[in-house]
Amino acid sequence: MIKEGNTEIYDCELNIESPVFIGCGKSYGKKEFIYNSQTKTVKIINIPKFFNIVIDKGLISEYEKFILLNAYCNLYDFTKAYFSDSEIDKITVYTCSANDAFDAKHTLSEIQQFSRTHDGKPYIPGSSIKGALKTCILAKMINNNPAAAQNYIKNYVSDDRNLNSKKENLSDNYMNILALNNNKNNDAVNNIMRTLSVSDSEPIDILSMTLCKKVDIYVNGESSKNGKVVRECIKPGTKVKFKINIDRSMDGITYDAIVDAINFFSEEYQNKIAAKFELNEKAVKPDYKGKLLLGGGVGYFSKTEVYTTFDYENALKIAVKIMMKNFKNHYHDKDIEKGISPHTIKYTEYGNKFVPFGLCKLSMK
Repeated sequence: MIKEGNTEIYDCELNIESPVFIGCGKSYGKKEFIYNSQTKTVKIINIPKFFNIVIDKGLISEYEKFILLNAYCNLYDFTKAYFSDSEIDKITVYTCSANDAFDAKHTLSEIQQFSRTHDGKPYIPGSSIKGALKTCILAKMINNNPAAAQNYIKNYVSDDRNLNSKKENLSDNYMNILALNNNKNNDAVNNIMRTLSVSDSEPIDILSMTLCKKVDIYVNGESSKNGKVVRECIKPGTKVKFKINIDRSMDGITYDAIVDAINFFSEEYQNKIAAKFELNEKAVKPDYKGKLLLGGGVGYFSKTEVYTTFDYENALKIAVKIMMKNFKNHYHDKDIEKGISPHTIKYTEYGNKFVPFGLCKLSMK
């Protein structure tokens, strides 16, 4: 750690322990990549370069027939028939492992893209890391004084409005404590998170990316793959570097508070959520303690404070009401007898095993 005036500057590293997905709202369409079912790899292609070759070789008619007649629509067959290896190399942006995200018998899915810099390099936005830290810090603060959160959540259950607006009020109630603007408590200048700055990560090597399909694990250990959701993820074993600055001129976030919050929230998740699910022999049972849950696919449980705010019996009843309110056709009325709501936990398939999304170990030096 380096100290400059009132600012503590930490060199940080995320050790990626399971696939991490940070979406950017964009997708690769089925006609924007080449899937090789034998090698289980995907080549993301440059579309303008692809069509330049199609036009130059007079293949427009053949391409139109391929698209119209080929329901599976894997460009591998078309490029293998009409493109040389050097031409395929010319149109390839990068190649990554597809793991078990696709199979040769079903229609290909779109690939949800990972967040990228302006020049196309994968990276984790600082806002995503800060958001994950905020979830942990807020959970710890609620645990220390749950009364306000209990009132907010109870009001939501009996209210027709969306939980997001309530949640922002809940967060402000706990975090707007700096008293820099006493005339307006909900002013962002009062929020303790302003004392914490998180940089964007350094660019991530493209070879550290992989593709992952969402898998739902049910309470009884059964699983189902969601073939419609394929995500571009960071591979386990990757190390991602970034910086955290803490402003100590105000009574806000501290290094110890971050560590304590991560430890608290991860242990809550382990004991109150993960432990409720049986896992089949293909599913990995990770140790969540001391880990940060980051990115898309980590599921409902990492986004809500219900199980931290109430004792487990009451938390379950309230969670069921919330799920039934928001997802009326998903059979959440049976969750009480199952002992957990929602009744699935989000995993993916990697290395022929089912693993959770977004498990990371944070180090700050």
